Amino acid sequence: MSSAGLRIASKEARIAAYQGDYEQAASGPKAGHHEWVKARTGILHAVAEELGQLPPRTTVTVMPVVHIVEGIDLEALR
Repeated sequence: MSSAGLRIASKEARIAAYQGDYEQAASGPKAGHHEWVKARTGILHAVAEELGQLPPRTTVTVMPVVHIVEGIDLEALR
């Protein structure tokens, strides 16, 4: 594995890289621009995921429901 691969495999190195990116995004002349704010929010979210600080995502499964009514003559209703 290359040294870059080893750096990515280390949680500490990934968080340090996020920190560098965050600081760069926060210190630029346009740091208040919505795209830079969005970038910093994404970095904070990624770090929170790395640290296990977010609740697990739940999966919702929607099942179709079919109702069958017995004992009714549909032809009589027409």
